[in-house]
Amino acid sequence: MNEVLGFMFLRFAVIGGGILLLVLLLGVVAIVLKKLGR
Repeated sequence: MNEVLGFMFLRFAVIGGGILLLVLLLGVVAIVLKKLGR
């Protein structure tokens, strides 16, 4: 049971990290586009 819990937590952490990176990337792109004036 403990191994399954750890695997679920690891998968959740990976998914959460991926979403966080995606949001950060979109934010950087938006800032760059604003600076370019498009």
